[in-house]
Amino acid sequence: SLPFALAPVVLDGSEKLFMDPTISTYILDPESNLPSSRKTLSPKFASFCKRDGWDWSGLTGRLPDSPDYLRDAMVRGRMIVYCGHGGAENCFPRTEIDRLISDGSEGNDRLCKSTVVLMGCSSGRIGSDDLRPFYEPDGVATDYLCSGSPCVVANLWDVTDRDIDRFFIAFLDGTLGSHDARGTCSKPNSSLAEYVSQARGACKLRYLVGSAPVCYGV
Repeated sequence: SLPFALAPVVLDGSEKLFMDPTISTYILDPESNLPSSRKTLSPKFASFCKRDGWDWSGLTGRLPDSPDYLRDAMVRGRMIVYCGHGGAENCFPRTEIDRLISDGSEGNDRLCKSTVVLMGCSSGRIGSDDLRPFYEPDGVATDYLCSGSPCVVANLWDVTDRDIDRFFIAFLDGTLGSHDARGTCSKPNSSLAEYVSQARGACKLRYLVGSAPVCYGV
């Protein structure tokens, strides 16, 4: 909704919102049951980790030892990339996202500074459950926005792993392809929403899978 999109601008009106995709923490196939995604994406992530001047690091094939692994990255404003099932609740439960709000409430601050990319099925779905039918719909994506994240890229519905991998590689190529070895961006006015839109064409099922990823926030 409009309040979610404008909140970062209102709270940080003196600062221009900016994401540096060359500084990132990723989690790939944490439950070790997505062999195709791991085979496709591991070389890509490994190449980013080896680039001079870039700061990419992460985990493949295992869960973090503690939610603090992602919490620390979010507080420091590193781009969060998750390629697994769902919205990363297995690595960072929604109760932990809520802590990013409550722990910063005394200082009138929201602790999450990261852009969050969630490539799991229905990671961006929002809705009301049977116990709260009259409340405004919410979900993992809106939780991250409430905690301070300026932008969340996630899927509205279930997707196939190979096709969403095609989308994600095209999205990374667009987002990171505009940055040189020193992290300097050649397209400073480009937005994540633009890269999401362009990457949809990489999917074989362009409307069934390619239309699932959306960009929440600004």
